[in-house]
Amino acid sequence: MAVKEEARKEDILKASIRVFSKEGFYNARMEDIAVAAGVGKGTIYEYFPSKKVLFQEMMRYAVEMYIAEVERHITGIKDAKEVLSSFMRFNIDFMREHAEIAKMVISQPNEVNEEIMEMFMNVRHRIEEAIASVIIGGISSGSFRKIKPRIAAMAFLAMVSRVAAATLYNCEHEEYNAVEMLDIFFHGISMV
Repeated sequence: MAVKEEARKEDILKASIRVFSKEGFYNARMEDIAVAAGVGKGTIYEYFPSKKVLFQEMMRYAVEMYIAEVERHITGIKDAKEVLSSFMRFNIDFMREHAEIAKMVISQPNEVNEEIMEMFMNVRHRIEEAIASVIIGGISSGSFRKIKPRIAAMAFLAMVSRVAAATLYNCEHEEYNAVEMLDIFFHGISMV
């Protein structure tokens, strides 16, 4: 695909994020997406044969955008605790900035096909592996005690998911204090 065509496709995907986020899958109209993208309705169909295909491609695009942003956000950080803290902050900020699309994906499960679900699971697995790798680095540097990195990564991501969900649904209050949660994660709850 030529550069201009690729840029047009990306414009359509970005516009679809705005329209689907505001209207939901069923109320979103291809005409509205075309207007938001600055193209004709027929142009959308040159790239996406149906609204459902556009929705699924938009979700794939959003996931790729998330991954690229995560990588950009933590690249260059050497300290394992700072990487995990930065990842937590990034997820909170990402949920604030992209709350509507996250809510839409959660609320439109019938439009998420098996391939998209598999992509979500693969991304989750990649992130889990990356976090486990950071934890291994923290163990090697002496920042963390010897633990099972994969289990620690799962626990960390469960905590991040909970804080992100609280952010997404505006439940942010003292109980979801990310700094305190990170402190508990890094230091545990034991007196020993």
